[in-house]
Amino acid sequence: MGLAENKVTDDIKDYLESLGNRCWFFKHHSSMFTRVGIPDIIGCLDGKFFAIEVKAGNGRASEAQKIERELITEANGIALIVWSVDEVRNYLF
Repeated sequence: MGLAENKVTDDIKDYLESLGNRCWFFKHHSSMFTRVGIPDIIGCLDGKFFAIEVKAGNGRASEAQKIERELITEANGIALIVWSVDEVRNYLF
């Protein structure tokens, strides 16, 4: 993850933390032991599951990330691919 992507991720985490006890989340850290394509941030807001894949600049979702997004959506969760905290604000509310 590049510097710009880290900044966007930090902004999103700050925003989610500002929601208080309405929102629970964690930052997923990939390793060789985790499933490929899992979004960067996983959480629950007002009882609704969400997953956020964070991108920066010209970043695009990988095929594995697109598949995970589809699976989450099919399970009635919210799956986002975003380039800014403003997108998270708009999609989650």
